[in-house]
Formats: sequence, C-alpha cells, structure tokens
Amino acid sequence: MNGIVAVVGEKKQPFMSDKKFFKQQGFELCDTAEPCFELWYKPFKKNAPIPKFKEHAKNAECNVKKGLSVYYTNACPFTEYYVNTELKKVAKNKGIKIKIIKLETKEEAQNHFVPHSIYSVFYNGKFVTQHILNEKYFDKFITV
Repeated sequence: MNGIVAVVGEKKQPFMSDKKFFKQQGFELCDTAEPCFELWYKPFKKNAPIPKFKEHAKNAECNVKKGLSVYYTNACPFTEYYVNTELKKVAKNKGIKIKIIKLETKEEAQNHFVPHSIYSVFYNGKFVTQHILNEKYFDKFITV
C-alpha cells in the first residue's frame, strides 16, 4: 500500500467529502477531471507513484447521447429507490427518455465515465450532477 486517495469536489459538492479536511490532513492534489472532480492523495512512501484518474473519466461525457442516463451502484442505500422510482417518474412526467444503468462490478465502476460512480446523471451525453435527483431538484440541474 503506497498511500490513501480521495475523490472530492473542486468546491463543496453534495454527497462528496470536503477537500478542506484532506488538505488539513496533509493530502496533496494529484489530478483533476471535468467538470469539478479532484483526486487528493497522501503517500506513505517517499517514492510512491502519484495516482491519477483514468483518461476516460476526465471528460464528463457518456456514450448515451440522447435523453437522460443515470448510472448508479448500491454503495448508497438510497440510490436504487431514487433512480428506479423517483427519477423514473419525473422523467416520464417531463417526457424525457431515460436510460438506467446499474454498475454492478468493480470493473464497471473503475471504467465509469466520471470518477463518481455511486450515482451520476448525464443529459444528452454530458455529465450533470452526482446529486440524487427527485422532483424538487430535477429542474435545478436539468433544463429541458
């Protein structure tokens, strides 16, 4: 083990740790990914390799180019409900096509389109948010 890494937001983000804590603990910024993700690390060894995001996770784009696409895992106990019940209902009411993709393996999460694999929303192929959307928050993040 060469150290510890953490994915945080460039500024305070919902459902993500605040980078101020990691900075105070001696972590260093080692990489960034669009639109707001930062990778911080604390090496345990002097010559530890510097971690970095995979290139495919740096552009904040997915391969579903039309409509809403939502990727999630069960790392959070609420994502299953909000994706398959709340968000599905909101998309239907707004007449938006939705594609739901559950990331079930370590490899799927590691090869995701953004560094945040617990829950990520894309609209017309572009990353929108990792904030869990319901009817109240939908219009704040997605303009149809």
